[in-house]
Amino acid sequence: MTTGTLAAAAVSAAPGTPAWHALFDGAAVGVAQADPYSGALLDVNTRLCAMLGRDAAQLLGRSFLDVTHPEDRGWNWDAFRAMVRGEVPGVTLEKRLLHADGRALWTLMSVHLLRDAEGRPLRTIAVVMDITDRRVAEAALGDSEQRLQLALDASGLGEWELDLEAGVFRGSAQVLDLFDLPRDTPQPLDVAEWRSRLHPDDVESLWAWEAAAAEGRPFQGEYRLLLPGGRERWVAHHARPVPERPGHRRRVIGTLGDITERRHGEQALRQARDELESRVVERTEALERLNAALHNEVAERRAIEEQVRDLLGQLVVAEEEERRRLSRELHDGVGQHLTALSLGLKAACDEQVAPAVLRDRLLRLQAAVRQMEDEIDRLSHELRPPALDDLGLEEALRELVQAWSRAADTPAEFYGHGLLHHLPPPVEATVYRIVQEALTNVRKHADAGRVAVVLERRGALLRAIVEDDGCGFEAEPASPRGPMRRRLGLRGMSERAALVGGQLEIESRPGAGTTIYLSVPLPPLDDLMSRST
Repeated sequence: MTTGTLAAAAVSAAPGTPAWHALFDGAAVGVAQADPYSGALLDVNTRLCAMLGRDAAQLLGRSFLDVTHPEDRGWNWDAFRAMVRGEVPGVTLEKRLLHADGRALWTLMSVHLLRDAEGRPLRTIAVVMDITDRRVAEAALGDSEQRLQLALDASGLGEWELDLEAGVFRGSAQVLDLFDLPRDTPQPLDVAEWRSRLHPDDVESLWAWEAAAAEGRPFQGEYRLLLPGGRERWVAHHARPVPERPGHRRRVIGTLGDITERRHGEQALRQARDELESRVVERTEALERLNAALHNEVAERRAIEEQVRDLLGQLVVAEEEERRRLSRELHDGVGQHLTALSLGLKAACDEQVAPAVLRDRLLRLQAAVRQMEDEIDRLSHELRPPALDDLGLEEALRELVQAWSRAADTPAEFYGHGLLHHLPPPVEATVYRIVQEALTNVRKHADAGRVAVVLERRGALLRAIVEDDGCGFEAEPASPRGPMRRRLGLRGMSERAALVGGQLEIESRPGAGTTIYLSVPLPPLDDLMSRST
């Protein structure tokens, strides 16, 4: 029962009768009687007292304006007086009443006038319903709708509502803009208007939407609208069915948004990606071809380097063989002739019949021959030391260091470790010549007070170290002005090491001496043992 019908029923019931008390005291809403001239409350039911947080004694005799919100008193009194004057049969209004704790309660009030037998105003009857919760919900809904509209406006989305049974829809101004329709277009619009603007290639999207709407399912999709002039507009479509209620038509609500710019951007991005992928494929293929060509070139260079290394190795072997032959010829050929000559001179000197002058000349010739014999022995030894063939690299270097120490008048020490077998001839010859060249450089340039030579095997690596405490120099091999460029001896040593796959390193600093490190890879120990046997 509404407040109006309840008030009408109260008016029809005579005050003081059982029907009156049943309506007045048993009503689930507030009911009050008031004086039509002053507005003073004459009677209130318990429901109204509970609604206002007051008892009847606090209300009776006071004007209803005393419990009315100050902002509502003026127009409320005007409406009350218009009813009393007979200008209106009754008043139905929404106003605020004041609770005892100061809160404002929104109420729906229906007021009717009772007249006596002569038609004079007797009293008013008001039926009051608390609608505070409804008004708060309406305010919240209004705020929510405003925020939603603000969000839709900011995002460019348009909202629409479709009546499934009538086949018509209503759209916001943004929806009309998307359909390229004037904003004052009469609504609702027939859904055929929507269908007519759909791109033929995207008709399946419409079918999917209509099927979802018929089944009460949400739908979202993207399709194109065909506009006048052949223009196309991409839109994002979101739809959701409204829950059915008895007595209401089946409806679907949703949004439409213009995504043309986004789709064009995506298309441009796809094209750019495809072009990039095509370029990547082309570049990859080109790089693969270049890589294959480079691989072939590297393989060819390695093969050439290997051939050069083999040739240089053969050259080293040939050089050492030539040195051995020359050393042998000097020792066995020239040396023997000089020995015979020396013996002949000695025998001539021993002849008593030789004049003194001749004997003196013979003695000088004998001394020159002995000097030539010593020089021949030295040259023969330097060309190919016998110890290198007879005793191996370690003993040959030991003899070299001892001989160098005597010749240079400089203390020198030799340390050997780990060499139990002969090494390949090219390796022995290369290491010997590099150490020999290093000692020669020390004697010429270092002004050293002490020298040490180390020869050791570490696994598959042979290391030779020549160290002195001489004047040193700036060792910067990477610099074009460094010692590897200035000193041909050092360059020759490095090139010799490379012939057998070795590496030469130099550490030196002015005033701190010099250390030369030679590293040469060795074949497996089994190969060395078989070569030695």
